[in-house]
Amino acid sequence: MSAYLVSPEHIAQLALRFKKKVPFAGAHNVDAINWAKALAEANWNSVAYRYGDDDMRHMGSGMSKSEYIYAACAATKNWDYNLEALDLIKMAKCFEYQACEKPEWDVARYDSNCVGAWHINYFVDTMLYEIPGYEEAKRDYEIA
Repeated sequence: MSAYLVSPEHIAQLALRFKKKVPFAGAHNVDAINWAKALAEANWNSVAYRYGDDDMRHMGSGMSKSEYIYAACAATKNWDYNLEALDLIKMAKCFEYQACEKPEWDVARYDSNCVGAWHINYFVDTMLYEIPGYEEAKRDYEIA
């Protein structure tokens, strides 16, 4: 399994949506900057854990950890209105794949101080309702 740092803009777009949908550290309505910090740190820490390297400027970002986190936070000023629910689900799943290397990923919950699978799953579940046609789709199946 390989891992890489997603772009700060990728993290920011998730953070902007997570702020209204996903509880974090026991509180609702955490702002986008706090989410961007948490998501960027999770991605960075996962890649560093995977490759055993805390200074990952060579991983394509060209940034230190603090610069990467700052860039993700700064990018929360740019909401991309063209992203659809399915885009955001796929972005969240991509992020999950890049951020899942550390052991705490699997045990994080809504009241944890770190991001984990629970947060991604919660977000994806809420985004399913926003996919066009969801409400009209069959809920039950019976043979006619």
